[in-house]
Amino acid sequence: MAQGTLHTMRTLLSPTPTRRARSGVFSAARLTFVALALGCGGAAPPPTASSGEPADPSAREPGAEELGPPRVYASGHAGPVLDASFSPDQRTLVTAGADGTARIWELATGEARAEVFEHGAAVTTVRFSPDGRTLATAAADGAIRLWSVRGGQLRAELPDQTGRLQADSFSPDSSALVTGGADGVASIWDTTTGGLRRTLERHEDVITSATFSRDGQRVLTSSLDGSAKVWEARTGVLRVSAEGHPRGLVLAALSPDGRRLVSASTDGSAKVWEAETGRVSTSLVGHEGALVAAAFNPFGPSVMTAGVDGTARIWDPRDGTLRALLEGHEGPLATARYNRQGSALVTASRDGSARVWDSATGELRVALLAHTGPVHSAAFSPDGELVVTSGEDGSVHVVSAHTGAARVTFTGAAVPDATQD
Repeated sequence: MAQGTLHTMRTLLSPTPTRRARSGVFSAARLTFVALALGCGGAAPPPTASSGEPADPSAREPGAEELGPPRVYASGHAGPVLDASFSPDQRTLVTAGADGTARIWELATGEARAEVFEHGAAVTTVRFSPDGRTLATAAADGAIRLWSVRGGQLRAELPDQTGRLQADSFSPDSSALVTGGADGVASIWDTTTGGLRRTLERHEDVITSATFSRDGQRVLTSSLDGSAKVWEARTGVLRVSAEGHPRGLVLAALSPDGRRLVSASTDGSAKVWEAETGRVSTSLVGHEGALVAAAFNPFGPSVMTAGVDGTARIWDPRDGTLRALLEGHEGPLATARYNRQGSALVTASRDGSARVWDSATGELRVALLAHTGPVHSAAFSPDGELVVTSGEDGSVHVVSAHTGAARVTFTGAAVPDATQD
């Protein structure tokens, strides 16, 4: 990696001073770089039955609750909220703030749990483990921390990472977390002890995404060196190196059956590869500018890409045919994700809006216009009924994925009173 590029990355990802972080000051340049260079889109892992096969996509997640009339609470964050994610049981929500904290909220009551998960820099992404017992937080200074959800105890701090987590960064059994380093080395960690299980060496540049396969047997990594690599999770042996992009990758994702992978590049192109051989199946070309997301539909033969040109596109991965062009945003996209059921996808933009689309037809289902500034994240609930968005304005909105009707809103900087209705 060129020293100038490495210096630029470290500068943009370096922690803001504590005083600035606490006041919510977080530069647009750093936010843009984290979103574009490290990737932030994809799809939540689809639910699986005990056999390991995909569960019925119409089945509701256990513990999903009807939230009743719309309610408004204070967010507790001082400044922008950079990420928000539902817990696996859909009873709680975790938010990540530019103020250097992550917080967990009870959706039924709007109450904040007592634990505050702190970093010395802006928290860029937050993820629950599949079993809901572990929380992983990633910060702009590259640190990733593992916490006990109940009690908030810090289990481990994983330094010198790229400060980004994907939906599949946890292994399916929740026992491990895979992370990517600025040195081109990926690491697999024990989520209970924080101990290093093994390293995956190496890429020639910064790793931009690192995820487990659905069966937990393989790890997929992507890098600014332009390659995607498939590794044996148990041994760390490199199985496939998919090389051919002239510029760096922002992320890569495996198909549900693990037979193919899609890579997304800073040059605006994506490629579909055979995961067993590293042979290119097809190229997906049409975006103008870098991509920010790419993922296979969890239950259908299609691939989604999204970019800074403000569009998302749905492709046939077998021959590269463009099936649908999703237009309407007036600014760059920050993320795009499928729901677990594969029936819809959500896009979030710096134009202040998020949009839910039909994944089969590309038709707009609903436009979500609650934010007054750039939207940094958007994600579906496990059952696909809700969408949560977070933004530069410091607010978090939980809305119906079908109508856009508000369910719960977190706004402002004060921690909500525990007695508030």
